[in-house]
Amino acid sequence: MKRLSKEQKLRNEILARKKFRHNIRRKKKNKKLANLNLNKSKVFYSYGVENFCKKNNISEWKNKRQNSYRIDESVNLYENPEKLIRLLLQILNNAKLQKAYPQLIFSGRIKFGSLYLIDNMCWEIAQKRDWGFHFQNINNEDSAILSKLKSFSSSTFENEKVYILNEKVLINRSENQLSNQQYKVKSKEITDLVVKGVRENSDPNFILDPEAYQAISSTIGEHFDNILLHAPDSEFGYLCGFYDKIAKEVQILIFNFGLTIAESLEKANLPKQVQKEINAVITNHTQNKFFKIASKKFTRENALTLLSLQEGISSRMVYDKSRGHGITDFIEHCFNLNSETKIALISGSTAIKIDNKYKIDNKFFIDRKRRIISFNQENDLFLRPDNEYIRNMNVTFPGLIIETRIPLII
Repeated sequence: MKRLSKEQKLRNEILARKKFRHNIRRKKKNKKLANLNLNKSKVFYSYGVENFCKKNNISEWKNKRQNSYRIDESVNLYENPEKLIRLLLQILNNAKLQKAYPQLIFSGRIKFGSLYLIDNMCWEIAQKRDWGFHFQNINNEDSAILSKLKSFSSSTFENEKVYILNEKVLINRSENQLSNQQYKVKSKEITDLVVKGVRENSDPNFILDPEAYQAISSTIGEHFDNILLHAPDSEFGYLCGFYDKIAKEVQILIFNFGLTIAESLEKANLPKQVQKEINAVITNHTQNKFFKIASKKFTRENALTLLSLQEGISSRMVYDKSRGHGITDFIEHCFNLNSETKIALISGSTAIKIDNKYKIDNKFFIDRKRRIISFNQENDLFLRPDNEYIRNMNVTFPGLIIETRIPLII
């Protein structure tokens, strides 16, 4: 055996010490990562949120190690839903892959729907790992809202500037499903919040007529009935009423993960005549290629989501002819309250915004006169809709979001 020189022994001893120190540092680092649950293979969200990530292929996204996100008042469900949904996905992806807590940089007053969804995703992450968010430039009002809002559970909060009624609705799937649902009480409370806001800001003697009261309340109920009937994997839906005493408006936000509107209609056993007319509308829209740019192409899903807004068009219309009236009633009565109402509907890759530019009108469609909104000047479902009001996004929300903003000066 060859005998080592003193110099070689010294070099080997130095290398051994370096390797030992390196191994100690690596073990400490791995232990720290394990304690923080930052191993990306262990960060799995709830079924709905994980499906949200999967539908948008975030596992294939190039990890740019982005650690700051800018949001201003234009990033909201009504004006820029695609940017907001992409922001939510970036936050979720960041939590799966990165070690550093991200920064959210605010500019101006942020719409409540954006704050709510950001808060909801952050609480989702916090259930899976240690999680923090550094806020920059956030104003006092939005900071107060986020400090009190706990969207992961039901809660109520009121101060001199806001009133928040948040309900994480457990979907009751017991034998007596339709008669014992907690949203039935909460939908009434949300409707009462609209009345409360008008009385405090416009007319102290205001009374919402019974038909309008029923339209707002029952539409909320119909949405949760749809979760029960069409989203068997959904354990919860989310319902929130936000009374902004400074801006003098009430916002109603409803969302859930599950089937999209288009998927529900696709699976439905519709009457032959109805299906024939629906297919004609879809074919007319998609073959004419209404939107020239590839990312703005009008798709079958866009057409089905548009059709779902029309009176009496519902995946349950074979079994219950009263279905499919709720959203039409809701739109009409909200605009009767205030013509400046704004409604945003997001389902799948389809985003629809509703304001007072295009109104509901009685038109013959399929087999009878129906209340129709087509988002064109002719209010004709067979003609091109305004691509500023029906948008095909490059991201997908697997479920449904409806945000309504009702000004309170009546």
